[in-house]
Amino acid sequence: MLDKYFPTVSIVIRAKNEAKWIWKTLNSINSQSVTPEEIVLIDNLSQDSTISLAQDFGATKILTLKNYSPGRALNLGMQQTKSEVVVFLSAHCVPCDEFWLENLISPFVNHSKIGASYGRQLPLPFSADIDKSDLYAVFRNESKIQNSDGFMNNANSAILRKVWRQINFDETVTNVEDRLWGQTVISKGFKIAYNADAKVFHHNGMHKSGERANQSSTIQVLETLILHDLQNDIEKYRSVFYNSFLPIIIGSRKDILNEEVKIFNEEVTHVNSFFLNPVTILIDEHKSDIQSATDVDTNKFREDMYVCVKNFILDQIRIQHPKARYIFVIFAEGLPMNAQIILDSINKIIFKNEVLIRIGTDCINLQFKELFTGGGLHNFIAEVDQLFTKSF
Repeated sequence: MLDKYFPTVSIVIRAKNEAKWIWKTLNSINSQSVTPEEIVLIDNLSQDSTISLAQDFGATKILTLKNYSPGRALNLGMQQTKSEVVVFLSAHCVPCDEFWLENLISPFVNHSKIGASYGRQLPLPFSADIDKSDLYAVFRNESKIQNSDGFMNNANSAILRKVWRQINFDETVTNVEDRLWGQTVISKGFKIAYNADAKVFHHNGMHKSGERANQSSTIQVLETLILHDLQNDIEKYRSVFYNSFLPIIIGSRKDILNEEVKIFNEEVTHVNSFFLNPVTILIDEHKSDIQSATDVDTNKFREDMYVCVKNFILDQIRIQHPKARYIFVIFAEGLPMNAQIILDSINKIIFKNEVLIRIGTDCINLQFKELFTGGGLHNFIAEVDQLFTKSF
């Protein structure tokens, strides 16, 4: 554990249309052994729910950058934070474990003249072979202090504010701004630390895969060399999500609800360690309450529906399932007319600290549909399988 007098730390995350990854990244940040003073998102005009998800998962400041360049985003992040150490992280780079941040900033405590540090980047099982090849070759498993090599990578890095005050990032270049900055840092007499224990998962690697040559044979050799350690890292990544997903199945008939639960349990057999037992809500038991609500204005209807659903959800989640972190709703009989009201009601209960994953056959106006690819229960489970359980 770091010394209690260690300088304050801010995290700056750069993003554009990263709704699929930003919540995973922030979820891991929230479990770190070192608590950052602030988490700043610099967004490049995202068109999906990146910003709203970042707010739900703990970002303390949202900045929009229209005229984007890597260096301009990094300088803005430095200008808008106050801590002595600033960590830069790409929105799709997910810290592997709870010691990522501690390991990334520890070189500033343990060595003098360190101006910057950067950490290891690992692929996920579904990363393209060429991306795996890049990451395995560049980010090795041995930490080092660089005295003359200016290489660093700002997808997962940390710098001292006092060094940045002397050397700003070049805002005119479209890439390699980190390496240009790193070489200048070295020329000024500072050192750069690489900490192999400050690990993140970077699914699409250092470059876009594109049409580059097949790297399958190279990957097999590299993965054989590091497979044991890599599987341990994947297991840590998975464990964050064990017993995290709570399904809520809503219907108007008990027999249909029971059948839906049976189908659900069969679907999730191979990924059941991630799912809690389903909670069922039989709406017909409250038909009179709902019917009386339809006789008044929309606002009153929403409030009555909220009270109706609340009686179930609060007891089930807050008391019986306190570890549930991600909630999703299945309508057993398709999407009812009052579905949006039910979902809005659940939002009012859950959205302070958790996220609602809403899926179904015909879901409407789903603010968080970008969390997963959509398309119903089967596709949802398939993506959980891909993200959390596929092995190398």
